[in-house]
Amino acid sequence: MEDDLGKTGLPPLGVEDIEKMKDLWKFSIRRSAAETWAYRDIKFLVYDDTDDEMKGGTDDEQPFYDSEDEAATLQRAIEMSLETEHNSSGAEPSQHTETGPSDQHQSPNDHKPSGGCDICCNVPEFPYTRKARTFRLISPASLYPDRDLEQIPLCTHYVAVSYCWPEPIFDGQGQLLKTPVECKVRDLDGTVRDARALDDVLGRAVDFANCMGLRMIWIDQECLPQPTDQSPDEEKEYQQLGVQAMDLVYNRACVTVGLHAGTIVDQNQVNALRTLISLSEIGELRPLPRLNSLILDYLYSFLGMVTSDRWYTRAWVVQESISAGVGLFLSFRRGEGIEYPSSLRSSRNPPKHSLDLHPLRHSSQLINIQVD
Repeated sequence: MEDDLGKTGLPPLGVEDIEKMKDLWKFSIRRSAAETWAYRDIKFLVYDDTDDEMKGGTDDEQPFYDSEDEAATLQRAIEMSLETEHNSSGAEPSQHTETGPSDQHQSPNDHKPSGGCDICCNVPEFPYTRKARTFRLISPASLYPDRDLEQIPLCTHYVAVSYCWPEPIFDGQGQLLKTPVECKVRDLDGTVRDARALDDVLGRAVDFANCMGLRMIWIDQECLPQPTDQSPDEEKEYQQLGVQAMDLVYNRACVTVGLHAGTIVDQNQVNALRTLISLSEIGELRPLPRLNSLILDYLYSFLGMVTSDRWYTRAWVVQESISAGVGLFLSFRRGEGIEYPSSLRSSRNPPKHSLDLHPLRHSSQLINIQVD
């Protein structure tokens, strides 16, 4: 783990500081306020489909990612062709498909309750054939303003995002340089601001949410205020409660995704990974097959890339990954032409999603590996 205390610009700890630290045990924290925050007051990042509703557009009518990207548009056309061929061949429904009278195709913007959860079924799906650039924040309490706190339903159908904030960049005069972003976030009060997280981070978080068929994301840069000395006390108190409840946020999440910086570009490496993952499905009484040296070489190469990632140098990540437990996925960028499943529907019975019936419509740009 990286020791970044030297990057704070603060003087080293003195004798008086050490003495004060000895008395920290006297301060107790009431977890009840943090638990209330994590269950009722927590904010989630969801897709803001206001423009879609005004224009009457849906994912079905939109091009694959950016319309100017000819290669991506061609890829979308190929996938639609494969999907049509798959459906016309009389193939059995995929293991992710739920059959029943209510399994009519729904637009991603048709977000009326349909799966038994009164929170996430009331928000739109993220687009999966184009980039999401507009978001809004919601809280369970904001969806039911007329209900008492105890009457607000609980929802754990969200992705908690674990990632490394970018290193700050300064100009020649020592001023912090802000990376331009396209994404916008609408807060609870209706005000719209630039996203604080990078477009790439939000894009990968949305991609993973679509892989899981989920509609809500928790990401600290957006869902927690980032107060300054001039910020109102309410923002500072909300952030403090959020920090105290961080373990609850990741523990309650349906899944947690650890965003890695690396890109997997070798299909042989992916095949070796899938071979390794398949070994976990072998019963305890059956002998494990012997892996040849070539597969081991690919695995060693992959593990070398993983362990060198900055994600493993941050102390926050340790807390997040431990709190997530078996719900943790490691996520890597997918190189061009690499084949790997996109659909990873959760086992915690999330509400129905339009991708349940049309999984080929989402071509993930990620490779996601569950940590067992």
